[in-house]
Amino acid sequence: MFKGDLFEQWLDNEAQRVLTKLNENEPLSQDDKLIVVIKGLTNHIVHLDAEIKEELIRQRQDSDRRFEQVDKRIEQVDNKIEQMDKKIEQMDKRLEQVDKKLEQVDRRFEQVDKRFENVNNKFEKITDELKNIYGAINSQTWKVIGAVGLIVHLGKLIETFGK
Repeated sequence: MFKGDLFEQWLDNEAQRVLTKLNENEPLSQDDKLIVVIKGLTNHIVHLDAEIKEELIRQRQDSDRRFEQVDKRIEQVDNKIEQMDKKIEQMDKRLEQVDKKLEQVDRRFEQVDKRFENVNNKFEKITDELKNIYGAINSQTWKVIGAVGLIVHLGKLIETFGK
C-alpha cells in the first residue's frame, strides 16, 4: 500500500509524539487516540504475522515429516509387492515343474495302461486257447467215453455170444 517503510516511520513518529503527550499529562485529541489505536493494531498485526509465519513453518515441517513417513510406507508397500511378485514368480516356476512332473506321470500311466492292455490281450488269448483245449478235451473225452462204451458193449456181446 505504501512504498517502503514510509507509513511505519510516520506511525512511529506520531506514536512517539502521543507518548510524549501522555508522559507530560497533556490531553489527547481524537487524532492522538486514533494514532494509539492504529499503532496498537499494527503491532498486533506484526506479532500475528510473525506467529502465523512460525505456525506455517511448523505446519510445513510437520507436513514434510508426515509426507516423508507416507513415502517410507509407500516404499515399504512397494518392497512388499516386489517380494510378493518374486514369490509368485517362484510359485509359477514350481507349478511349471509340477506340471512337467504330472505330464511324466501321465506318460507313465499311459505306458502302464498299454502294458495292462497287452496283459489283458494275452489273458484273452490264453482264455481262448483254454476254451479250445477244453473243447478239444471235451470232444476227446466223449469220444473216449463212446469208445469205452463201445468196448463195454462189445465185451458184453462177446460174453453173451461166447457162452
